[in-house]
Amino acid sequence: AFQALDENNLARALDLLKGQRPNPGEEDLRDFEWRHLWQLCQSDVKLTFPDADAHEPAFSRDGRWLAYGGKRIVIRELPSQAVVKTSDNAATTIAFSPDGKLLAGGHDSHVRLWSTESWEEEQSLPDARYPAVFSPDGQWLVTGAVGGYRVWNTRTWQPATPSFCPGEPDP
Repeated sequence: AFQALDENNLARALDLLKGQRPNPGEEDLRDFEWRHLWQLCQSDVKLTFPDADAHEPAFSRDGRWLAYGGKRIVIRELPSQAVVKTSDNAATTIAFSPDGKLLAGGHDSHVRLWSTESWEEEQSLPDARYPAVFSPDGQWLVTGAVGGYRVWNTRTWQPATPSFCPGEPDP
């Protein structure tokens, strides 16, 4: 169960612990360790993170990461809530790619992308700004641009179309 929790596999840890419950009439052989693990799996703590200016939180699709922006970007591992990475880049929008391999952070003057495996910056998109939103299939990223939006191909990181403004006819 400790290993399952280390791997962020709460369901497996709970299954293992439930398998150790005695049947009615059987002696209860569970000890401190079982109760400690059970408590770790039953957290009812409401957590407030100390980042007063934080906004735009985003969960990775698999629930492994929580990221939020503000004056800096903070990435936390779940369920432990431990900080795994902070970036001094400001972000007013945060988005995980559908496959969970990238984190996009956008601000007034930039959009940057980080690998969720190394947490190293992989890409900085020129002339892009917030918001940053991935398409459901992960093939496209829409970012803000001066006066409108830009669509990026996530395989090449080239703009797929010229920027466009809402309400204007398509080019």
